[in-house]
Amino acid sequence: MAELDEAVIDISKRYLGAIHRGAFDDPRLTLRIGDGFEFVRSTPERFDLIVLDLTDPDTPAFHLYSEQFFRMCRAILNPGGLLTLHLGSPVYQPSTVRKNSENLRKVFPQVHPMSLYIPLYGSLWCLAVASDSANPRAVGSDLIALRMRERGLTDLQYYNAELHGALFVLPNFVRDLTRGPDAAAGGARGCAAGRVGPRKAACEGPDSFVEGPLSVNARVELPAAVAHHARVVLRLREGDPIVLFNGLGGEYHAQLAGPSQAEVIGFDPVEREPSLHITLIQAQATADKVDWVIEKPSKSASPA
Repeated sequence: MAELDEAVIDISKRYLGAIHRGAFDDPRLTLRIGDGFEFVRSTPERFDLIVLDLTDPDTPAFHLYSEQFFRMCRAILNPGGLLTLHLGSPVYQPSTVRKNSENLRKVFPQVHPMSLYIPLYGSLWCLAVASDSANPRAVGSDLIALRMRERGLTDLQYYNAELHGALFVLPNFVRDLTRGPDAAAGGARGCAAGRVGPRKAACEGPDSFVEGPLSVNARVELPAAVAHHARVVLRLREGDPIVLFNGLGGEYHAQLAGPSQAEVIGFDPVEREPSLHITLIQAQATADKVDWVIEKPSKSASPA
């Protein structure tokens, strides 16, 4: 954690215990007092997640919203790592939101804005998740619920598995402020083919069968027909979401990687077998009945 003002840490420890919940005493935390810009520029470390909780761009922190700084952040992220940050108020700072979104899109192939109302700020607010390849919208609600249970996250005040996908569904004017150049022409490519339902996220991509074993973090060679359908018919591009299944249970959330491959980023143990019990009976007619079986339909089809 990099913080410019040590007094912020002292006040947080004293008065904001309900928020930090003892995190400052966690031995995994390394606290660095100083300029975050310089830390990002000089650190040899690599991270899976960078969370920027910054003051507004019209303050001395303006350079932390620049294309240069976003490139520095990408350089210290591991492959598939994520960057999260505020973009500003789309109501009171539309030009700021647009500029911050544009700078992110110059650096990261995956940029996914979110919007929500923040009472402390008194306005609708915009945030974003950015990555070189990871798409947070491709993670289904069932998988999120499973991970939250595994980590004991049961007392959150706002976020839940069902809310996750809804955070990325933007009002029209916010979508217009934050959309990339491709979206203006064709919309969100991965969402158009996605399946939406009570057990699905708002944008997961099409479902495709892949024969053989699947595992998280694996790169899978897609069958030629699946790759053709994704690229040519659905016009998906590298980084767009796709859901893979192999008939052995569950669904694997992946992203297109290359012309005919997908990178698996998560597993959802959801069961989609129908609850109906169906019994199929197949009978073969005896030789003396075959002519009769053929004759009856032929007579029925004859004109009167």
